[in-house]
Amino acid sequence: MLGRFAPWEMLWFLAHGNWKKAFQRLHCDSIRSANGEFELQLPSRSRIIESFAPDFRLRSWKGIGIAVPPSYMDRWCSNYPGAMKGLDWVDRAISRAPLFRNWGGCILFEFERTTIP
Repeated sequence: MLGRFAPWEMLWFLAHGNWKKAFQRLHCDSIRSANGEFELQLPSRSRIIESFAPDFRLRSWKGIGIAVPPSYMDRWCSNYPGAMKGLDWVDRAISRAPLFRNWGGCILFEFERTTIP
């Protein structure tokens, strides 16, 4: 799922003077895709858990792309491969930490079935 708090995205849009886009994920339940062709839903973690209940329960979740910049920064990333390697290591190290796991550009949820079909 898309994360609602993405620090890299915020920094990128702030650096480019786009305050509205920098904070859009925090204040909206959905956003438009970059080309405007479709709407992306941004449900909260509790809404996702409710959607899967009662047949599934949340086992764990982790952030993806907490320390690693988003794909639209790949020019910067290719100019600094050593920094990217270090950021990748940081990303893996903090991805499950309670303070940081909600900061990913994406969030990976792991559910467990609670009922037998």
